[in-house]
Amino acid sequence: MKNIKCFFILSALFFTFVSSCFASTKLLRPIVTVINPIRYPQLQKDKGNQLASLKDQWQVTSDAGINATWLWQYSTLEDKKLTDFAKSKMQGQEFGLFLEIDRNFADKAHVQYRGQGPWYFSDGLLLVSYDLAEREKLIDTAFAKFKSVFGYYPKTAGAWWVGVDSIDYMQKKYGIVASLKASDQFDLDAYSVWGTPWSIPYVSSKEDAGIPAKSSRDSSNVVMLQWAARDPLRGYKDSLYSLQDYTAKGETNDYFEYLVDAYLKQPLDQVVVGLEDDFPAGVYQFGYKDRLELVSKWEKSGKVNVLTAQDYAKEFLAKKAVIAPTNYFLTKDFNGSDQSFWFNGTNFRAAIEKINNKIFLFDLRNYANRESEDFSALPNSQGFLRVSEPAIIDSIRFPSQKLEIGESGDSLLIKKNSDGVELYAGNKQIAFFTPTKLQLFDLNARIYDFSEVNKFGGIFWLFLSAFIIYLLFVFHKTANFTKVLSQAILLMIPLLLAYPFLNLAQGFIFDRKELVFFFLPVVQGISLTLWITLVFQIIPFVLLLLIHFIFYVRSKNNRFRPIYYIYLGLLVFFYAHVLYFPLDRSTYATVFEILFGVVIALSVLIIAVVYKKRSIKTFFTSIFFAFLFLSLLVVLIFFSRQKFIITPFEMDALNVVANNHKNVLFIYPDSKPIYKAVRPLLYDYTQIGGELTGVSWQKITRDKQSLIKLTDLSNRLILVPRYLGADLSTAEIKDNNLIKIFDNSQIAIFEKQ
Repeated sequence: MKNIKCFFILSALFFTFVSSCFASTKLLRPIVTVINPIRYPQLQKDKGNQLASLKDQWQVTSDAGINATWLWQYSTLEDKKLTDFAKSKMQGQEFGLFLEIDRNFADKAHVQYRGQGPWYFSDGLLLVSYDLAEREKLIDTAFAKFKSVFGYYPKTAGAWWVGVDSIDYMQKKYGIVASLKASDQFDLDAYSVWGTPWSIPYVSSKEDAGIPAKSSRDSSNVVMLQWAARDPLRGYKDSLYSLQDYTAKGETNDYFEYLVDAYLKQPLDQVVVGLEDDFPAGVYQFGYKDRLELVSKWEKSGKVNVLTAQDYAKEFLAKKAVIAPTNYFLTKDFNGSDQSFWFNGTNFRAAIEKINNKIFLFDLRNYANRESEDFSALPNSQGFLRVSEPAIIDSIRFPSQKLEIGESGDSLLIKKNSDGVELYAGNKQIAFFTPTKLQLFDLNARIYDFSEVNKFGGIFWLFLSAFIIYLLFVFHKTANFTKVLSQAILLMIPLLLAYPFLNLAQGFIFDRKELVFFFLPVVQGISLTLWITLVFQIIPFVLLLLIHFIFYVRSKNNRFRPIYYIYLGLLVFFYAHVLYFPLDRSTYATVFEILFGVVIALSVLIIAVVYKKRSIKTFFTSIFFAFLFLSLLVVLIFFSRQKFIITPFEMDALNVVANNHKNVLFIYPDSKPIYKAVRPLLYDYTQIGGELTGVSWQKITRDKQSLIKLTDLSNRLILVPRYLGADLSTAEIKDNNLIKIFDNSQIAIFEKQ
């Protein structure tokens, strides 16, 4: 019996050893991941027999012996024929979520669908086009439905773009490890995702899903996998040159293999291959089948391994990597001698090309101090999604920024040393890359420094520290702990109430009560950011401490203490707010019941106090404070549910306007965007833009007066808020002889040439 036990123990150890060796062997090669999104007919190009399409795609995948990742859009999970087939036939596959939103999905999540155009327009299709609370409702609904169908929560979830707030929520609540996004593309299929690491996997930062984390410790813990890796040279100008769409450019499978070879150099390098479930049965027997047969052949020959998204992501995270091992690469054009070099770092991205004999720096992105995504607080309302990381050089949006840095008849080549990466043309050094710096050896010998500056911890924590120091000082002066403690509680109330309004990373947030301060005169000579910070955040709390010290701590006459209490009450009034809820027919009855209940409770309290004190003065005092409390509650309900925001990308545009000293034509969208919990301040109060910049703003609504009809454009700027859904056509720009002077993807500013 003892020998049998030993036999089983040794067998288990042997099989464990063999399994671990097999798993590690999988990681000794680059990885191909096959991902296939499954859309419901309402979100398909060809609304045919979806079950037949799924069966056809699965047959091709199964014949190739591929373990793929299949991402299910919510409405497909409600189709029992599809899910029954998947559960009974598609063993060994990974199932995840494809987070595209249709009307049915929104209805099931009890969220208003926001799309106003075709289904593929981003204003309704993607999570970033909804309020933060709505995004969480949609995510919870999708994950709950997935679990009810398959019995577990998925580890992979994605779409062409998912904001980092949603990624963080899914990681913490449901434990996802991988997310799909579109590789960099400019204005392709109504989407621009621009400035992210070029077509390679990475772990995103906590601030922005489009940039890599500085370290695995300070990351989202989710690996971003990129759909349709782009050609390193041609793909910058034309996104159809990709692993996904190359046949549209007349290329063959030789080109497919060329692109795969460009990215798969080392173990843990990875590319995504796949095809949406948008096509009729039979289509998958051609291009999709060819690609999978190639991948299967490469796996059998030992060139690559095939892993599902979750398996690859788990290995990537286990290595504590934040960006693919081959994060820089030099490639030659598929059918020519032109070259491109890409450097994808945690602090910056750079791209250099050699066209004929000329060498250019054509793209440069600064990741070092990115604090938030464009739609981390404000919903996106544009049908054509635009997501862009901060650019120093972006030769697509600004061709004139393309920088010539050398000329040579020799080919580019790279050398690695202990300090960084050197780029040469023959024997001549062109550039030097380190994790934080780019040095160019052209005539100007430029150096770009992307060192991360010490991040400001936030104005709230600065104030909290100042308040604590001040209270310690007061205690030192008075030596009365009980009194100082009671005052500390009162002083902290407005500061704690103001916490949501003191977040500089996401922009400046206000409620309707606070907007009166925008009509204070702007002090010339200081930046708008500093002025808003002073008026709305710094001065109110500095005054609170001064008034408390002068009229409470130092004053020996109690008659002056009401000045402090009045100011304290005003701060509480201005910074008090309630969480957002819709105020319409669906909530009128509930709001009335709450107010009526408060009135009854206050009446009972007043009667009890007056009965105990038996004083007319107490009665009138109680009535007064009850009226104040009820008034504050009404104001909060009607004026403080909704927040208004000036985002960082809006502040950049406002500073450009203020510095140009020209009047503004503000282009209004031709359809009304849907905003609920958070609204852009400039959309509702365009005149505040004029107050801040010191120039006249004129609102132009596109469906009433087209910009083409305007003739007097001298000494004017045309501000186009793309994030609201407004834009200018190429014809309008050309006919009015306009030139773009500013563009951060969400806002463009033009003037007459």
